[in-house]
Amino acid sequence: MQALILAAGECSRFWPLNDRHKAMNKVQGKTILQRTIDSVRRYGIDDIIVVRSPGAEYMDEELPGVKFVVQKEPKGMGDAILSAEKYLTEDFLVLNPKIANFEEIISEAVAEKERSRVGMVLPAQVTETPELYGVITMDGERVTGVVEKPKGLKTGLRIGVIYLLPKEFLEYQKRVKEWQYSFEDALALYMKEKDVRTATPNIKSFSMKYSWHLLAISHFLCSLTKRHISESANIADSAKIEGEVHIGENTRVFENAVINGPCWIGDNCVIGNNSLIRDNTVIEEGVKIGMGTEITRSHLHSGTTVHSGFIGDSVIGRDCRIGAGFVTANRRFDRKTVGVYVKGKMIDSGMRGLGAIVGARTNIGIMVGTMPGVHIGSNCLIGPGKIVKENVPDSSKVV
Repeated sequence: MQALILAAGECSRFWPLNDRHKAMNKVQGKTILQRTIDSVRRYGIDDIIVVRSPGAEYMDEELPGVKFVVQKEPKGMGDAILSAEKYLTEDFLVLNPKIANFEEIISEAVAEKERSRVGMVLPAQVTETPELYGVITMDGERVTGVVEKPKGLKTGLRIGVIYLLPKEFLEYQKRVKEWQYSFEDALALYMKEKDVRTATPNIKSFSMKYSWHLLAISHFLCSLTKRHISESANIADSAKIEGEVHIGENTRVFENAVINGPCWIGDNCVIGNNSLIRDNTVIEEGVKIGMGTEITRSHLHSGTTVHSGFIGDSVIGRDCRIGAGFVTANRRFDRKTVGVYVKGKMIDSGMRGLGAIVGARTNIGIMVGTMPGVHIGSNCLIGPGKIVKENVPDSSKVV
């Protein structure tokens, strides 16, 4: 069996963390794509193909031993699968790079395939928000169709975790009209002519549609973190490190800092005096946190510097520079869920706590605040004393 991982496309809904493909975001020192590959290999599949976008050569460089093909234009999932046709020589898995225990899902799918002796198995999971997904319809044990984003249902079985497809599916893909949703058309055609089954593995999976979904992945990995303090780390005698906390090589934790796990702090970081790092926070390699900063339930990417302030339920991109007194508001006064504008449309994040999402290489001046759910693009400059109430596009100046 082979594995085909789809890592192409513009990832526009994942803005502002899409300066590279969303799967190349690191969580606890590894990209999400690498974690996906590791999970597939744990099941025993070593023949792995990744479909990438043009110009994404960094994937090739960082992932040796994987075959890469280029999807020349973002024409949808069906086109992405056909772009890898020359490498697909047997039954294959199709999956999007997310952080989950894929080996467990694969095991359930393969077991169902062997039991029912069918060519295609579509693992599905129960969702209480079926209006966000493709939901399967069934006749007995047979899958008969997929309804995209149905309205009026309280629960449903959503697909899209992985797809276990026979090699002959490629011919069905060629039989349908080429357009953005040709894959769904090919599935419908195959279901009409062949027996398709489902498996319902009872494990946690993750969405990677919007930027704030990275927080759920980060929190999940924190829940698995075990206490480890590297021998080369320099921890002040008055610092307190409590619970399941990982501290990487050559990281310094200064006097009176407090780290309440679960938390993960990478290599070559600095945690300043009297800082508080707590509750499912991930700090990647080379991050510097200044004196008196509180960070909770947040994810800071590599190379970022924060002078002081409060960061809650937020994601800060790579190589940002943030001045003193930075504050992310992360809750509405009425405690309702936070709405976020994505591509001009208001999306309910489903989260009552959501701070700021900041893209890579953005500089933020002193005494800046952000309202709940605000997105700030990459390569931006936010001048001192500003309260950012609306999304800020990439490469913008707010002064």
